[in-house]
Amino acid sequence: FTGWKVGWALGPAALVTAVRSAKQFLTYVSSGPFQYAIARALALPDSYYAGFLADMTRKRAILSEGLAAAGFEVFAPAGTYFITTDI
Repeated sequence: FTGWKVGWALGPAALVTAVRSAKQFLTYVSSGPFQYAIARALALPDSYYAGFLADMTRKRAILSEGLAAAGFEVFAPAGTYFITTDI
């Protein structure tokens, strides 16, 4: 999961300790808590994924076009929904 390995937590020591403990567990076994969700996702029909792909592709195009219109050079991704610009 992008961005889960770097972060900051500020607060009372007990709360930060609890957050750090949870983060440590998720860093090394991130798939463990999500296995039930993954099992359900694998059972979804292909039409779900076709719709998801179309929706994400449309949203990526909107963002890319908006960034280009704002003057950014947009590097079009070939196989992901992440967009990179030359800032």
